[in-house]
Amino acid sequence: MRIEYLFGPFAAVAVVLAAATPAVHASDGDRAYCLELTHRAVRTNAQAGKWLDRFRRHDGIFVQCDDKRIEFRRFMAAAPERLGDGWEEREEKAWNAAQCGNARSRAAIEKGWTVRAVYTTATGRNVSFDAECD
Repeated sequence: MRIEYLFGPFAAVAVVLAAATPAVHASDGDRAYCLELTHRAVRTNAQAGKWLDRFRRHDGIFVQCDDKRIEFRRFMAAAPERLGDGWEEREEKAWNAAQCGNARSRAAIEKGWTVRAVYTTATGRNVSFDAECD
């Protein structure tokens, strides 16, 4: 089963899904869009725990409708010092390129949603990146 149908190659991020209900004040369009994202996250979260490569594991997608936020969570099986200098910048650049180059992610960003990657390293350190498109 391919996971890329949600938000490109970085969509393979999933274990914990906490999907909030749409805000009462949200428009019907916002509620419908949130529901669509939530359904996609549920399907993708079925792949939670899958290793993307030797170092990264997909740990879930979290959709927060009230905040218009989508978080892709990953575990990195290496300590930051083993990833080399500039690893955060490399990951952030790759994240932006993947999300901005993907029609679904770009549409979410253009609708005012935050598309975020949250990485947890082997040492327990959390690092996050919000996709920003030009």
